[in-house]
Amino acid sequence: MKAMADSIITVKNVVKVKAKRRNTVATFMPKPIFGDNASAMHMHQSLWNDNINVMFDPDDPVAQLSQTGRYYIGGILDHARALCAISNPTTNSYKRLVPGFEAPVHLCWGIGNRSAAIRVPMYNRNQERSKRIEYRVPDPTANIYLLEAALLLAGLDGITRKLDPGDPVDENVYKLSASKRREYGIGALPLSLKGALDSLSSDNGFLVSTFTKDFLDRYMELKYGEYTAFAQTPTPWEVSMYADS
Repeated sequence: MKAMADSIITVKNVVKVKAKRRNTVATFMPKPIFGDNASAMHMHQSLWNDNINVMFDPDDPVAQLSQTGRYYIGGILDHARALCAISNPTTNSYKRLVPGFEAPVHLCWGIGNRSAAIRVPMYNRNQERSKRIEYRVPDPTANIYLLEAALLLAGLDGITRKLDPGDPVDENVYKLSASKRREYGIGALPLSLKGALDSLSSDNGFLVSTFTKDFLDRYMELKYGEYTAFAQTPTPWEVSMYADS
């Protein structure tokens, strides 16, 4: 995990340095341009016991996904709103998590479903080494070291508590009515950094085996401060809308 996280930091730094040498700017900001698709950092995860992928079950008729893998998904979905404080840690993050731009906004999982928060890629059957889940919520402003640890802890909590995520959703979640989403038990991601932090403040027990209380308290204090500064700062959009009121 650490090696992969180190590689991500290296790639981001190399891209920024190369761009600067060409008198351009490379940004990993989630939503730098209004009305355009945004930048994400989808996380692909599998669980291994020595040389065995414990997410793989060749006898599962749907996606060859083991029950352990389903529990892992259940844990991430159960804690997804709190996880957003780590996976989407900036005020700009929530300008990406809106309908219409291929970013997830609802909490469910599916087989190859790119409108779901968690996708189980299914290109070919009987491929143990490639059996994995794809968590599509995070963006590149996340601290990759914190994110990897938090996702693993959420998934392991799902395994410990046997949190089955229910049936996969095959439909386009963006187009489901509110009543249909309620029928399927599909929740929603937070609409703002404050909403994510509020969720983390009430749902952080799954993290405390690794993240100390002092760390979480300080982290939330800093992030609440960012949100407050953002909420209290007039923007050019507000000036253009309300200056003549």
